[in-house]
Amino acid sequence: MAKTASLSIALGILQAVNSAADVFPPLKTVTNAALFVAQTADSFHTNKEDWTRLSSHVQIYVAALLKHIGEDSDPMVDDWKESLLSLDRSLQEIQEKISELRSETFLNRLWRYFKTRGQFVKDLQRDFDDAIKLCNFRASLMTTSEVVKHLQQGDPNKTIELLLQKFKDDIAFDNDCIESLRQLPDARGASWDSSRTCLLGTRMPHLREIEMWIANCITRDTPEILLIADPMGSGKSTLAHSICQEAQRKRWLVTSFFFSRLRREEVTSRHLFGSLIRGFCQVNKGTGDTIARILRDDATLLDASPTRQFQEIILPICPLLPKSVPLVVVVDALDEGCDTELLQILRDGVPLLPANFCIIVTSRPEDSVMSWLEHHSHIQLLSLSLIRGNHTQQDIEKHIHNKFRYPPFENTVFPPQLIQDFVHRSKGLFLWVDVILEYIKPFLHCDQALREIIDSSAGTPAELLDAELKVFALYEQILSKLMWKDKVLVRAYKAFMGSVVTAKEPLSINALVLLFSYDQPVDGDTMVKVANRLRSLLNNFSPGTREEPIRLLHASVREYLSQHIPSTKPYYLDIEECNCVMAKLTLSTIDNEIKAHVPPLGYLSGEWDIDIFHVPPKLPPIPPGSISEQLSYSCRFFIDHTIQSGRVEELAPLWRLHEVLSRHAQAVIELTAAMGSTTNLGHLRSWVKDTFPSTFSKIFDDLDPLLSKYLYDIVSYLRGRVGRQKEALLVVQAARATCHRLVDKYGSRYMLHLARCMNMEGLCLGDLERDEEALATLEEAVKIIEELAGNYLGIYEPDLARALNNLSRQLGVFSRNEESLRHTEKALEIYRRLSQDQPNLYEPFVGWSLVSVAYRLLEMGRLDEATPAIQEGLRIYRSLADRDHETFDQYVSSALHISSIMLDQMGRHPVESIVPLLDAVGTYLRLVKANPELFEPNLAACLGTLSIRFIQLENWQEAFEATEKAVPIYRRLALREPELYEGKLSDALDGLCTCLVGLGRDDDALVAIDESIDLTRKLLEHKSMLTLESHLAYSLHERHLVLKNLNRYGESLRCLEESVDVHRRIFEANPTQMHASNLGKALDNLCALYHSLGRDEDASLIRGEAVELHQMAGDWTRHAQASTGALASQPSIEVFWGYMGPNPAIVLGEKCSRSR
Repeated sequence: MAKTASLSIALGILQAVNSAADVFPPLKTVTNAALFVAQTADSFHTNKEDWTRLSSHVQIYVAALLKHIGEDSDPMVDDWKESLLSLDRSLQEIQEKISELRSETFLNRLWRYFKTRGQFVKDLQRDFDDAIKLCNFRASLMTTSEVVKHLQQGDPNKTIELLLQKFKDDIAFDNDCIESLRQLPDARGASWDSSRTCLLGTRMPHLREIEMWIANCITRDTPEILLIADPMGSGKSTLAHSICQEAQRKRWLVTSFFFSRLRREEVTSRHLFGSLIRGFCQVNKGTGDTIARILRDDATLLDASPTRQFQEIILPICPLLPKSVPLVVVVDALDEGCDTELLQILRDGVPLLPANFCIIVTSRPEDSVMSWLEHHSHIQLLSLSLIRGNHTQQDIEKHIHNKFRYPPFENTVFPPQLIQDFVHRSKGLFLWVDVILEYIKPFLHCDQALREIIDSSAGTPAELLDAELKVFALYEQILSKLMWKDKVLVRAYKAFMGSVVTAKEPLSINALVLLFSYDQPVDGDTMVKVANRLRSLLNNFSPGTREEPIRLLHASVREYLSQHIPSTKPYYLDIEECNCVMAKLTLSTIDNEIKAHVPPLGYLSGEWDIDIFHVPPKLPPIPPGSISEQLSYSCRFFIDHTIQSGRVEELAPLWRLHEVLSRHAQAVIELTAAMGSTTNLGHLRSWVKDTFPSTFSKIFDDLDPLLSKYLYDIVSYLRGRVGRQKEALLVVQAARATCHRLVDKYGSRYMLHLARCMNMEGLCLGDLERDEEALATLEEAVKIIEELAGNYLGIYEPDLARALNNLSRQLGVFSRNEESLRHTEKALEIYRRLSQDQPNLYEPFVGWSLVSVAYRLLEMGRLDEATPAIQEGLRIYRSLADRDHETFDQYVSSALHISSIMLDQMGRHPVESIVPLLDAVGTYLRLVKANPELFEPNLAACLGTLSIRFIQLENWQEAFEATEKAVPIYRRLALREPELYEGKLSDALDGLCTCLVGLGRDDDALVAIDESIDLTRKLLEHKSMLTLESHLAYSLHERHLVLKNLNRYGESLRCLEESVDVHRRIFEANPTQMHASNLGKALDNLCALYHSLGRDEDASLIRGEAVELHQMAGDWTRHAQASTGALASQPSIEVFWGYMGPNPAIVLGEKCSRSR
């Protein structure tokens, strides 16, 4: 009776939800499927009881699930949405099976029943139960009677109301995803503009060629970039706007982006990627939803580097993009805003995109751009020039006639010959035409003014063929017309234009006036008047917008005023003198405007590096409006202006420099670190020392003690909190330089601080894989501390132990394991002694040292000694993590990784070593969400080891899934820091190849191993190392196996022969037993392949060499086999594992994994 009542409640819930479930379509399809099962049960007469039972079961459990979702207190319903989608798929499959059965004749169904004894319905119920369990639904663990009871509790109408409201609320939650898109960098004014397109009927041949190139993308195999590289003023940007307009009309345009040298801070590669990601959101709903979810799940991607955004947002959504239409991206003026990271993505990343991507890039043909983009198969050049040819001359004439239709030219009659001369003198430069037309606007007789300019520019026609000279001649004409006898004008011109051309980023007139107010006051109205007179050289200047940044019309204005006119001209600008003025102004601004209440100030009070287990606290952000435009600029650029102010001592702002840094050095360091790039005081010190040696002591004698402390203190933040490794190295090297001078001046008083700086510098060098320098620096740091301590360690013990552990790690990079072990055991002894008195402070360091000792013993094969060390270290870490998991979880994971490697080397079953790895991977996945830059290398290393364990079990799918997750991580890391991670990416690709071979996907395996070999060859071009050579030999061997599987025996043989050649080269360079063994095994494989190809004579020629090598290696089993020819009949299966090395850095919880 109770069950009948529950069935009625269930049916009511299903029908009610089904009729109102438009809010979330899977709700409707799930209830549809459940109702379908109920309705079709009555139509089956065979095993009627089983069908009725299935119908009741499905209705009750689906209704109970919906009730549970409605009553769940968690407002976030993503998990439930995924569960319902999964259940929906399962119910659809069940529905299809039932429909297929219904389509059969009654006799067939009867025959099926007797053959299977009703198993078909039981299988359907089992499939449904499995689907319910996947929903993480606690009712799936209840008995049917308990579910019935649960269903009868409460008000069904209230349940339905709660359920539907939950999914309505989730729509609001999805809106939050959309809101995250709005937080991407937004470059206002960097998109295309219909008012700036080509005049109708102009640039037709160019537009036809571009349109044809875009249309052909559907038949191409790879994406392409079309590069339009023409000189300044040739109309590239106008053409780019027209391309955008046409692509938008055809719904091909994904995004457009217009760089500008005069707006560098507003239109960067980060802004480009923000625009690109927004564009992808508009392609279709699937990509938009996926991107929104990615950004919602990992908010750090909003401010991530373009490389991370390319790898973690753009590449993952590519499968969702349409393949049948062009996807057009237009990037204008690449030379005016690109950086190396963007150029590398265009060169190396674009080929990873779908073939229907069409990326159009315009740029001046500068070497900084062309050297990256020329001569690559996916980058094509526009065949037609923008400045040469009759079509360009005709387009310029149309452009001029169109300009003459509007005020103030519409009532002026320009003789046809004047227009022809104007066209002829332009030599294809639209910029030259536009500047002239802007210039003659105020003249009463525009035609006469134009004739004067044309006649004056006719003197040296050969030179005027050069685009820049033509524009410079025009600037000369404009400036020469001003009243240079007016001393007020000259002074205001020098102040205004001198600051505009030397500014490192554009400043507003308001900021300029305030900059000058502290040292050389200039009236704001006067500055506006000067700007107004020079507006033909400025970009869209308006006298009424004093808060807008002032930008030059073109970068050539600066070049002309400072390099291409005699210094006797009143409008000549001496860049050194202008920089000197700006240096004094910025220093005065810092002195007058820094206030103690700005949040980042005072941050450097803590000595964060003393405890490696605690990441320095986050540097407080600078609230909007808390510092002025001119102060922000001054803190970031006062050093640049000072260094560029010349070598005349009486002019250089050295006295102001000393005064300001004495009072505000700490504040400047804190503010600039918070802004994203710590001021380079080391560069400043070096410049003063080299340029003004007699003045250096006067400035830095009392500054160096302060600078050494502040610079050293900020390094831990840069290195540990935000992963700015290169910046950290520059800063700590500046701190070390100040310490050296302090030691020279004051002796041992500053020796410990010098050793600390060197210890930190060694870590930074190690992060960047500058290993020889790191080792030398760390050895010197240890030597200094030991000399200070003598026979009485006392206060030096903590510093010595830390330095010894860091030195031990670096020695491990060079496999100097005995020395490494000795140092880390000494550190462990010190920490054990310190922890007896201060366990809370030093117990973590005992754990750190124990894991280091275990790892060194593991490297040396002393497993019996390593096991208790790793167990004790892991026990300490687990105890610490129980109290503070945020800090110590990463160290638990490091120890688990080492423990797994140890279990494997002890010969334990791979399953035993997989258990701690899974625990470590799970922790790293969580840590990566919070700080991907810090923990992604460790996650990738763990995944690599996990993949190897599955390979050992021949669980190819699981091995593939682990490696497939590691490879994208290494791709991201290699794009960002190629010198650190390209080798590790190559290792991971080798592992991926092995997994794909195991899955029978030999074609895919060949792609992976080819990429690995290309990367290794590229690395060998820059540095020849035996480890790289060994890796190349292994990869060639693996490629040989793949080609052999594909029956491409000729290529397979060539790969194996090259692998042997590489092994031979390694052995000749370093004839150790290991290298003898590797070469011998390679020769065995080659011998076997020769034999299989019927080349017995070739096989016999190399067999003798292999026998000798096995004897040298002490491998008597192989020696015997090779001597008797037994190996000649063996298949070529020997594998030289290269993808199995653990990471020493993981032991220490460092950011950079270092498997090489």
